[in-house]
Amino acid sequence: MARMHLDPKMKLLWILPIFIFVVFLWAVAVGAIYFLDPDMTVFGMHVTLFAIVSFVCILIFVMLPAYVYYSLEYDAFTYELGFSELVIRRGVLATSLNAIPYSHITSIEVQRSIIDRALGISSINITITGPMEEQGMFVLPGIPAGVDLVTEIKERKDDAPKTAQKQPASAQPSVRSDDELALLVRELRALNLNLASLLSALKAPPNRK
Repeated sequence: MARMHLDPKMKLLWILPIFIFVVFLWAVAVGAIYFLDPDMTVFGMHVTLFAIVSFVCILIFVMLPAYVYYSLEYDAFTYELGFSELVIRRGVLATSLNAIPYSHITSIEVQRSIIDRALGISSINITITGPMEEQGMFVLPGIPAGVDLVTEIKERKDDAPKTAQKQPASAQPSVRSDDELALLVRELRALNLNLASLLSALKAPPNRK
């Protein structure tokens, strides 16, 4: 299966908290100037003109770079249903690749917040087990409406080949037969006789003519 992207609405969902936070700070600053400054002027501009100019600067210098970054994040975030594993790729500055074997998946949950329902998307939480460093939960956000990814993962999990785990064979003591033991004893005796003959020859005095 080819790499799949998240729903394009995810870019809006990612950038929305930044926009709300920045607009909140902008509104507090403009409100403070309006109520606390008798002249209602900032840098020689009336508070209304300052509010418009500062809001345009926020859009250009804050929201536009954020939109570019999250557009790159969206392009980099992909998932792929392989033959035996689910592959998730993401990250712009620090990239990551997670290959999740279907056999390690223990549960799949679909979550939809109020915003998700309004945008027509859903998030999928995938819990896996395995070695201690591989245990955890992976989240696939922004799955488009009409894509039944849970069913596809479950079907591939059922169809995935199950690799039989090889159990280590128990150590069996090596048992020699009686013939092998008898042959070994004879060889040791012969070696002992040869060594005794060699030592006797070395100790004997040389023959004088």
